[in-house]
Amino acid sequence: MFYYRPTGEYAYWDVKYLDFDVPFGMIMRNMHRWAAHGMVIFIWLHMFRVFMTGSYKPPREFNWVVGVNLLTLTLLLSFTGYLLPWISSRSGPSPSHQHGARHAAARQ
Repeated sequence: MFYYRPTGEYAYWDVKYLDFDVPFGMIMRNMHRWAAHGMVIFIWLHMFRVFMTGSYKPPREFNWVVGVNLLTLTLLLSFTGYLLPWISSRSGPSPSHQHGARHAAARQ
């Protein structure tokens, strides 16, 4: 959160900075990614269990509707986290970006 600016101009370089320059940045980013994948898997497993045991039947049908809405929201949000770095990298990294220029100068 402290190393990433969610704009198309900075996203690519901020992710590169997080992965290669921030201490334990790649580990934290990967832990976050795997936890998000695990959350989606466990939500699917939970919904399957609820369906198979019939726990969605009255008087709990409202809980089922809330759960399906939360599943939909989770699935929609799980695909948006990597769109910004992907979109910004497709436009190509800009060598004049402040992080890129600073890190390139520091490596020379």
